[in-house]
Amino acid sequence: MARKNRVDRGLFERPKGSDVWWIRYHDHNGQERREKVGTKSDALALYQERKTQARRIKKGLAAPETLGGQRKRKLTLGEYLKSLEPELKTKSSWSDMKRFIATWNRLIGKLPLEDVSRTHAKKRQTARLERGIAPATINREIAFLQARLQQATDEGLLLRNPLLGLKKLNEDNISDRHLTESEEERLKAHMHWEDFELVEMAIHTGIRQDRLFNTAWKNVSFEDGGWIRVYKAKGGKFRAVPLTRRAFEILKRRYECRKSAWVFPNSKNGNPINASNFYSRKFKPALEAAGIEGITWHRLRHTLGSRLALQGVSIQAISKILGHSSTQVTERYAHLLPKAVRAAIQTLDQEPSKGGLRVVK
Repeated sequence: MARKNRVDRGLFERPKGSDVWWIRYHDHNGQERREKVGTKSDALALYQERKTQARRIKKGLAAPETLGGQRKRKLTLGEYLKSLEPELKTKSSWSDMKRFIATWNRLIGKLPLEDVSRTHAKKRQTARLERGIAPATINREIAFLQARLQQATDEGLLLRNPLLGLKKLNEDNISDRHLTESEEERLKAHMHWEDFELVEMAIHTGIRQDRLFNTAWKNVSFEDGGWIRVYKAKGGKFRAVPLTRRAFEILKRRYECRKSAWVFPNSKNGNPINASNFYSRKFKPALEAAGIEGITWHRLRHTLGSRLALQGVSIQAISKILGHSSTQVTERYAHLLPKAVRAAIQTLDQEPSKGGLRVVK
């Protein structure tokens, strides 16, 4: 039986059949060292490099610290995400990414980057679904982590992306669940009137939660019926959201007694109210007390779209009010339109009168 050569003895696969190769060699002090590498060809190249380094150190031609493979503290997910912030801040969707970073830091930020697994993503999916969070929202959160782990893989910090190929949740964008007027009254009865004003603003403007809570007075105008300038994540532009009479009243009252640059400030420090805390400590408990199920904060935005559709407002107009990039996104409200315009269509069934519309049969 042929004996293994010296190079082969310095390489081993662990676990067997995984195609993950390690190297084993002795440093300048004769101490055995082991390193996890990757492919067999990469392991062979690194093995030869380490042997050369050890010989040079032993002969006094190089300093001991030049030997690679020294044990180092593992890079954590939180540290890696922190290193990416300068790059991510240049993205138009930074406000969303900032929230995703905070979430993953809180959950698994202290884990070594290489220990992040598919299990962590699946647990997050389950937990969010149990809270009634929309699948589309969960998918974006997971996709962010998946993209960052792919960056780490491309940079050579990971052998492979553990979330590669993870199946997305099925997104049901056709759900017409929205807050009815009677549910709105019940919810109002279980919230402080100032807190409920935030709910009303969400319903009357359709502005997304993070942007609504971070509205500054410099972006509010009371001219021409009133409007709010909202930053669009996609495209990096602003859009003007018109105000209803009720939204105008809320903003006017707050403007007259303002003590902060923010429309909805925290009473303690004047900074914007934390949207996550408001949701978990005030909005969700009020929903439970009112016996209302299936409503998340984002459903308030859908409530505006649904109510406009039920009033017969065109898909094109709803799309502009909600700031959709195209009317395809707004088509989810199309099934509500016939209920609002049926009366107009049914005028064709009326008996023709003099000078009126005649129906050709």
